[in-house]
Amino acid sequence: MNPIFIEVSAEVRYWEDAIVNGKNDDNGKLIPLRNGTFWRPIINLSDGKIQDWPKGATANIHYKVSDAGEYWLLNKNKERIAKWGGYYVPNQFLCHGDDGYGDYIILNVNDEGAIENWTIPEIIWSCNTLDDDDQYKWKKIKDEENSNLINKLQSENARLRAELAKFDQGNLLLREDGYPHLQVK
Repeated sequence: MNPIFIEVSAEVRYWEDAIVNGKNDDNGKLIPLRNGTFWRPIINLSDGKIQDWPKGATANIHYKVSDAGEYWLLNKNKERIAKWGGYYVPNQFLCHGDDGYGDYIILNVNDEGAIENWTIPEIIWSCNTLDDDDQYKWKKIKDEENSNLINKLQSENARLRAELAKFDQGNLLLREDGYPHLQVK
């Protein structure tokens, strides 16, 4: 398990707490990588470069998140391999230049999409205990958990197909890929 990126999904409380390209971003319409009420960057852990950041764009970010974020570590294929144990902002990853106290994302992004004053963060893994400190650690996403989820989805898919077959009056056919389609007579 070799984390390469951090994926951020932070519900920003006050979008106006950013300056983008030298302008106050009063309504959050200037910041790159906004998706609805969420800011969704993916950051390379080795150099602090934000993926898909528009070349030439700069930003001074001081977003209040207040327990409304989710954070994942990704492998080289950008597959999720670990999840942050709590909803507090992981300071060591998302606060460079000031302390966000678990409530703020504080970053200055240059025109190349790199976070200024970036230092490679230390990854502290959870022992999967019920210790309160686990909310400040990374929890590995186990292959076994993923396999169980896939098995549950496949079972549910089979159950739904069986239910659908009960209603089949000769008008509903299953294609070769197993998906139903309605035969019009």
